Amino acid sequence: MSSAINIKDFNPNDKMTAAAVIAARLITGGLFIFSGFVKAADLWGFIFKIEEYFALVDFTAPRSVSLSLALVLAGFEFVSGVLLVSGAYRRAVVILMLMLMAAFDCLTFYLWIADPIPDCGCFGDAWVLSNGATFFKNVILTGLLIFLLIKNTKIGFALFKPAVQWIPTVLSVFYIVVIGLICYNVQPQIDFRPYPVGRSLTVTHNDDDEIENVMYIYTDGKSQKTFPADSLPGEGWEFVDVADSEASTGHKTDIFSVYDGDEDVSDDIFDDAPRRFLLVIPELKRADISFSFFVNNLYRLCKKNDIQFCALVATSDEGLERWRDLSLAEYDCFTAEDTSLKELARGNMSLVYLEDGIIKWKSTVSSVYDTDIEKLENADGADFALEMAPHPLTIKTMTQWYIGLLAFVAAIQWAILLLVRHRKEGNDKMDEV
Repeated sequence: MSSAINIKDFNPNDKMTAAAVIAARLITGGLFIFSGFVKAADLWGFIFKIEEYFALVDFTAPRSVSLSLALVLAGFEFVSGVLLVSGAYRRAVVILMLMLMAAFDCLTFYLWIADPIPDCGCFGDAWVLSNGATFFKNVILTGLLIFLLIKNTKIGFALFKPAVQWIPTVLSVFYIVVIGLICYNVQPQIDFRPYPVGRSLTVTHNDDDEIENVMYIYTDGKSQKTFPADSLPGEGWEFVDVADSEASTGHKTDIFSVYDGDEDVSDDIFDDAPRRFLLVIPELKRADISFSFFVNNLYRLCKKNDIQFCALVATSDEGLERWRDLSLAEYDCFTAEDTSLKELARGNMSLVYLEDGIIKWKSTVSSVYDTDIEKLENADGADFALEMAPHPLTIKTMTQWYIGLLAFVAAIQWAILLLVRHRKEGNDKMDEV
């Protein structure tokens, strides 16, 4: 006899227990799914955060180690969250999640007390929590998991029965690994950073532009809304306060500074060309010199089609000279702060294409370096630059297929179970006759 509670036999206490267990599954599993997904969707960001942790103990690991650890942790969080929500592997999943949370509790308690880094990075750039909030969030999750360790196996209801639990597990692993690798090798397709595709990088330093960037807060007596200076509301709205656009949108109004020696040339870089390629190198020591031939050919093609091209490198003036010598760069090279470059584009070497200061696309050089430059030489300048944009399988498409396959497996499983039950009931009636 199974000790699991049967839904049709629930008494009021059983219903309360079942509701609490299902709620705990949804809350805990949902947070793990979200945490794992946003990490995989911006695997570079998670890698940088892991390397911050390594730096706390003066440990330097190869990038491949950071990548592997980031992918495993993101994948484990996502897959375990899916299994917990669906009720699969009810005991094993909870035990594994508790083991992970025990480590996270110790780590976040240290972060809360010592505050060596601003945030733990548990939700990437999608949701930044203070170290204190992160620790107490983890304590609550640990409490929910302890509750599930005691009660989870007593609730028999699950979306997937034991015979097919391996199928959603394999599908979930495949889905999150592919998402992570696409976003690592190309660019994050869901961009929570300050400079997503479609954002303008045009610098605004003069007084008139600063006035345009000011946002005004108005109220209609029920709620408050923020309006730009050129779109102020009419009657029925009352002025409340002034807020700059960074406060109201969560993004900075000015692009990071770009330097030519000691001179800030940001205005010249982003305001002087209708079309421009940026070669972004946030870590010069990790830049792959083997891509230089492709980059130099791309620069010549840009020059031929009246498209500006320059490199932004996080290094000293001496490092910039070494890069020019090693890469045989004929294009202009400037310096910029590494954190800003990492926010602009992910990867050791990336390309960002702008039109009128607006980001049209960005990608790692490794994902476009095999582009046939000779084939593009006869193309129109604007068309060739837009056609170069990589077109990976999108997260939206993959997610639709993933959810569809899970639903298909669940539907087939439950159809078979209903058919078996129907035949069994028919045979029981025949026996009674």
